[in-house]
Amino acid sequence: MDKIAELRAKRALVIDKMAALVAKMNADAYVDDAADETAYADLKKDVASFDAKIVRAEETNKLVAATAAPVLPVKSGIILPPGSVRSSRLKNFKGENAELRALRFGKFCQASIFGNIKAEKWCRENGIVLEKAHSEGVNSAGGYFVPEEFSMDIIDLRDGYGIFRQLCQVMPMGRDTMTVPRRVSGLTAYPVGEAVAITASQTAWDQVRLTSSKWGVLTLLSSELDEDAAINLGDLLVGEIAYAFAVAEDTAGFIGDGSASYNGITGILTKFTTGVGSLAGSVDAASGHDTFAEYDAADLNKVMAALPQYVYVRGNPRWYCSQVAWALTFQRLIQAAGGLTKDDVTGTYVYRYMGFQVMITPSMPTAQTDLSDTAVMLFGDIGLAATFGDRRGMTVARSTEYKFAEDQIAIKATERFDIAVHGTGTTTQAGPVVALMAE
Repeated sequence: MDKIAELRAKRALVIDKMAALVAKMNADAYVDDAADETAYADLKKDVASFDAKIVRAEETNKLVAATAAPVLPVKSGIILPPGSVRSSRLKNFKGENAELRALRFGKFCQASIFGNIKAEKWCRENGIVLEKAHSEGVNSAGGYFVPEEFSMDIIDLRDGYGIFRQLCQVMPMGRDTMTVPRRVSGLTAYPVGEAVAITASQTAWDQVRLTSSKWGVLTLLSSELDEDAAINLGDLLVGEIAYAFAVAEDTAGFIGDGSASYNGITGILTKFTTGVGSLAGSVDAASGHDTFAEYDAADLNKVMAALPQYVYVRGNPRWYCSQVAWALTFQRLIQAAGGLTKDDVTGTYVYRYMGFQVMITPSMPTAQTDLSDTAVMLFGDIGLAATFGDRRGMTVARSTEYKFAEDQIAIKATERFDIAVHGTGTTTQAGPVVALMAE
């Protein structure tokens, strides 16, 4: 048995004895006994002793892992450790050394989530640090910070799946709350005459406040997963976790209503819908146009005309809508325009309208019924309209008790982030993102 696991097992036995003694001493008919008090004090000392030994063992393992030389493949071909097999093509790890990166993440998961002793040893020998996230609470295996080398793969996947983290300025947060400066207005150039002082101007700034909150993903896996399936396990988990967090981030960023369900985040679509008729960037479709099958080119042209010029110059304007909106509005208008493009000839499928990229997200409206007084699609640069605060790296933890009867292991991943939407404009001036409102 692994030394740390052995120490934890012995500590658990001592705690069981302590619990039995406490139950005895708390009984209504109990008579004070000095021997019991002495025994209780001795048991407390034993627990403290085991705690100290466990901490020393964990620190030693961490130091050994930190000084170990990672097993890296030669560029001419990847040589994986014996027994490292995969049952299918990798779907999430891409690029150079994808198989090795999937193997390393899979071994980390087996060690930190499943408590696999062989995987723990493999991680220590190959430079993978198993760092406990003590603040995440206590369960059967504890919580572990996801090492930086795997965080980058998860971040890349989240960027590919989601929109907000991909396009917004991501601000690393060293604490739960922070304020970041936001440019309100810039310098102004004035004509200067002979012997006339230049009129002074200043860049104006205000503050955007970010307050990070915890978000979590819970999934279930069979406890009988083959320990040699580390490559496919790593590939599966990294894709599922990344996609779940990307969806959560986009859902909060687009349609969050400020409630606890969205950790207090109010999304950009919600701000336009609740501010209907009052924001300069809310562009009404033509009368009677309240479904995706009815919006026409004139409606979309009005939206593009409402976006301030500085966004075209300094930003990167895009359309943001659902797949339903793309198919029933944009594709309908493109097909009605006629003609043959190079994309038609090559068979390339391009999400663009009038030269601007169309970004698809399931967080935008999909209903094909009357959507009156609702923001149905956006145009502009979300990167100028919102700030993304990233509090800390991801942690993973597991529980064997949650689904004990089903012989399943519950896996929990958490992250902390906040999204502050600050660019929907005012009653007199449109911001860096404008919206088409169903009429």
